[in-house]
Amino acid sequence: GPGAGYDFALGTAVAVGIDVEASDSAAGIRFVSPPDDNSFDLGPDLYAGARLTVAAAERVNLYVKGGYSSVRTRLELINPTFPQTIETSEGGVRAGAGLQVALAGNLYAGGEYRFSTYGEFDRHQGVATLGVRF
Repeated sequence: GPGAGYDFALGTAVAVGIDVEASDSAAGIRFVSPPDDNSFDLGPDLYAGARLTVAAAERVNLYVKGGYSSVRTRLELINPTFPQTIETSEGGVRAGAGLQVALAGNLYAGGEYRFSTYGEFDRHQGVATLGVRF
């Protein structure tokens, strides 16, 4: 999903910044125990936080980030007696680390590991990024 941020230089090799992101997810699990057919799905994920970036080489930046994340969940409990659908938005904390490699002009590619905890469950993600610096 799309993301945007702004960095404030603290020198030639260090910057602090803000990050916002919106993404969707097709992650979910299905658990069947006849006659029940249940599922738990994750939906849209919103994030806002801060980032600390360090230039590791001429074309490579490393960063750590942290902030607030919110994800929508859907639990479907389908059984003959009491079928239920429960939709909620879970708020939690996200921490991550990644790298960005300058490609050409303002274009960069990168990778990021994210850990989010929402109280009821934790989420680990690996993300590939492609971006443009303005």
